[in-house]
Amino acid sequence: MFLTLVSILLATQICPQPTIHNTYSEIYEVINIYSPCCEDIVFKLHDDNYINYINRGLEKGVNVSEWNGHYKNKALTFTFVKHKSLFGPKHRTIAKIELENKTIYNAFI
Repeated sequence: MFLTLVSILLATQICPQPTIHNTYSEIYEVINIYSPCCEDIVFKLHDDNYINYINRGLEKGVNVSEWNGHYKNKALTFTFVKHKSLFGPKHRTIAKIELENKTIYNAFI
């Protein structure tokens, strides 16, 4: 758990701002949403081994309990930022989340 927290912290240090040129989208079913530390929000996704997170999500107004109630077991479209991580390709920063073409979260400037 400690290593996961440290790796999330370090991975977020080098993530660029999302743009249409450095992102890609995929659809996943949400298994769980939680906050391991540092105000980050992590999404456990079906058939996915990545640590998918919203950097400082609690500070941005994400309510983990509400989001689990609304989005758990639902297929959402996630837009991820393409970037290199110090810990390899196991961390993905979430730039945008959509449900049926409705934007739930958007980090694009």
